[in-house]
Amino acid sequence: MPRYIYEVYIYDMFGNIEYFSTSLNVTFNISTPGIHIISIQGDGWYGEGKIQI
Repeated sequence: MPRYIYEVYIYDMFGNIEYFSTSLNVTFNISTPGIHIISIQGDGWYGEGKIQI
């Protein structure tokens, strides 16, 4: 069975990395108010989204 590599990032609204994980099934406890960008990268694909706290 192939092993997939994932990277999950949470950025603040200025583009600074706040959280990082190599696990796809990760939970981040974000308490800083504002807009945060989540980026999930896998083998040959990526997805991005915005969340507001």
